[in-house]
Amino acid sequence: MKKLYILFIAILISTASFGQTTLTPGDIIIIGLQADTPKTFRFVPLVDLDAGTEIYFTDSGWQGSNFRATEGALLYTAPIAITAGTNILYTGSGGDYGDFVRDNAAGLGSNGVNLSTSGDQVIALQGTAASPTFIFAIQSNSTEWQVGSNDANQSDLPTGLTAGETAIALGVGSGAESEYDNIYYSGITAGTKAVILAAIAESSNWVGNNSTGTMISSNFTISTASVVENNIEGFAMYPNPVTNGEVRLTSNSNVEKQVEIYSMLGKQVYNKTVKPNETINVSNLNTGMYMMRVVENGKLATRKLVIK
Repeated sequence: MKKLYILFIAILISTASFGQTTLTPGDIIIIGLQADTPKTFRFVPLVDLDAGTEIYFTDSGWQGSNFRATEGALLYTAPIAITAGTNILYTGSGGDYGDFVRDNAAGLGSNGVNLSTSGDQVIALQGTAASPTFIFAIQSNSTEWQVGSNDANQSDLPTGLTAGETAIALGVGSGAESEYDNIYYSGITAGTKAVILAAIAESSNWVGNNSTGTMISSNFTISTASVVENNIEGFAMYPNPVTNGEVRLTSNSNVEKQVEIYSMLGKQVYNKTVKPNETINVSNLNTGMYMMRVVENGKLATRKLVIK
């Protein structure tokens, strides 16, 4: 009986030691890519990570159904439980660094992650090259993801990610290699996961240059909502973009809704309880992108709102 008890404890310890958080698109964000020396990138998880969680980062481009795999990959393994908002740094030219280990086994390339000043990408995923689950991607070579990318500086949009939301393209222009050496996020660092993702997606919250700069190095503060996120049945918002200063909300439940609108800097610019079929007047807001947060019967929907 004593031996069985010891075996049971050993199994528990082993299980706890090799935990793995399964991630979905947008669960982490990459907040900077610097190809000038020192070559670095930073990422921030927007959810808690169990100790032992593994995430691959590669600069090998995606070609629609497979990786080019001529560059390299790093395997990050969470050494302990990581709190959402922790700002994590990689620096180097392809070698090991802290909890990042050069990895050739996943089929992502064997030459190491060595970011190019001619434009490059960093793609985060779980799984392997043959069966990847993409989490987030960023590129510095163009404002557009390529179709039929044909060299090491380019990448197609990783499957399952959304351009301008979980896949950010931040070059100088839309040409395939209209690049910045370095791109840095400069927006808000506190808010809900949805608000942070919306801020990351706004190109005006990024700085690009061809000389080294400074990435945000402080931790983010990820607040949690006390309601169930993105679970309002039949929720719709129209028109969007807004061109006449008015927007309407509908859902399967004909009840009032609490509506909040935030700028991409995190400032609340609207807060009102809206009755069924009531028009929301946003004519006093400047043109640009906002985040709308809607609560109905303890359920939450968050949407980008564009005002033209």
